[in-house]
Amino acid sequence: MPESWVLISGTSTGIGRATALHLVSQGFNVIAGVRREADANSLGAEAAGMGAGKARMLPVILDVTDPSSINATSSALANSPAALVCAPLSTMQAS
Repeated sequence: MPESWVLISGTSTGIGRATALHLVSQGFNVIAGVRREADANSLGAEAAGMGAGKARMLPVILDVTDPSSINATSSALANSPAALVCAPLSTMQAS
């Protein structure tokens, strides 16, 4: 059976970050989409050693508002069996 991963966007801060860390602590392999390199580094450091069993976290640079970023991540993960969990995008405009 292939190794499974969960891809979560919006893991730089807040509920996305907390969800990613929680899933790793529960034994899930997590691909964590962050917008900046510094966020990837800090998230990876925080997750190091907290995975149950052989769980791993792989932070990737992913800006869901940028089609080229989405395409690059999609191409890089094309052969990975991953479930996709995205942070919601607001379509409402402030008036």
